[in-house]
Amino acid sequence: MNESKIVATERLRREGRWEEASRFKDAAIREFRSKGIKKAEAAEAAWKAMLEKYPPLPPVEQRADDDHFALCARVGDLVSDWCERFGVDLGDDALAALSGDVYLLAMEGWGR
Repeated sequence: MNESKIVATERLRREGRWEEASRFKDAAIREFRSKGIKKAEAAEAAWKAMLEKYPPLPPVEQRADDDHFALCARVGDLVSDWCERFGVDLGDDALAALSGDVYLLAMEGWGR
């Protein structure tokens, strides 16, 4: 095993796959034990089988749209902070519209 059991468990929990992987491991232990394999050996073999079946997920690439959304959210926050600082009340609808306009301008400016 390349990963320790605790590291693998934490990773699988983070990935949302621990329940499924744990059921697989438990079934593997039962299968190994039914074949006469000793308890400790069956447990180790089951962990190994589980880690082979549930390797780390490949990293998710950040989409460009996520960057654009983050930019718009940040601009909206800046405008909101400015309005609060200078006592200007644009209202939520105006802030949302402004963020949408900034998003469209960003898309246009970045050749989308």
